[in-house]
Amino acid sequence: MKDINIPVYFTFGGKTSLLSINWFRNAHFFQQNKVKQALSEVIRPQLKDFSKLKNTYSIIYSYHYKSKVSDMPNVTALASKWINDVLQDLDLVPNDNVQYLLSEHHFVGTYDKENPRVEIIIKEHPDGFDIHTLRAI
Repeated sequence: MKDINIPVYFTFGGKTSLLSINWFRNAHFFQQNKVKQALSEVIRPQLKDFSKLKNTYSIIYSYHYKSKVSDMPNVTALASKWINDVLQDLDLVPNDNVQYLLSEHHFVGTYDKENPRVEIIIKEHPDGFDIHTLRAI
């Protein structure tokens, strides 16, 4: 099991934005790529002691929000894309397709005006794990 934290706000060109699906839809692809690279650099050091997963896995996302009107799925969905891309880039998972990534759980964490973030827990399932017995991780 591995715990990772990623920020949910990014400043680009003097403007700070919540990294959400809404931002991603409207952002220029150069800006999207710059943010993806920056977040990869935040995620990679947190995975330095993480062993390559040999089996299926699940991920839990806990969104600690700054604004009480923010939309948790818009934020954690983007976090999902980025963390799974980095896991694959570092060859820590064989793939993030349905053969390996069995479930993702998205939760609202706490109100945190000073440190809004997504906390991520990656959990490998034991060899021979049966998806039909998965209720929660």
